[in-house]
Amino acid sequence: SDRRIADEVATGRPVLAVRVPRGGSGLTVSCHDRDGVVRFSAASPDELTPLLELLRPRELFVNQLYSFPDVPAMIARILAWRDSLGATLTVAAHDFFPVCPSYTLLDHRESFCGIPAASVCAGCLPNHRIGYFLGLYDRAEIGQWRADWQQLLYRADRVVFFSESTRVLYFRAYPDLD
Repeated sequence: SDRRIADEVATGRPVLAVRVPRGGSGLTVSCHDRDGVVRFSAASPDELTPLLELLRPRELFVNQLYSFPDVPAMIARILAWRDSLGATLTVAAHDFFPVCPSYTLLDHRESFCGIPAASVCAGCLPNHRIGYFLGLYDRAEIGQWRADWQQLLYRADRVVFFSESTRVLYFRAYPDLD
């Protein structure tokens, strides 16, 4: 978020923010430091690797991946950066996208699901008619979805929960998360 970026810059830590622009083509990148902001575009996350190797960030902070067109590939790239850079990894859990592509946890009947058994989820996603919630992920299979996200969440140095109720719901999907 803009507030987090401002807080980091105020402490002297530069921030590299990566976003997918509306329409989902390429990436917009902004480098923030005390001198200001530099913005540029990148065709893919792989183009950021040389810049990250040069900057050697101490922390990778994943705010959200909702707009990224290939979430599993982005997760793999983030983990590769974490390993190659020796950076810590923080994941913000401010919605339920890592639990389900329907990030508000509304099921195919438009009711809050409460994170039922994965077998129930497997029956829900193919029947989900709320396209604006599923966006690019309407063909996601819940077992693979959670396996991909589990890699990120379990390897994170810190997962930030903004409420106890969010933490409880995440633990339903990822019981070994600590």
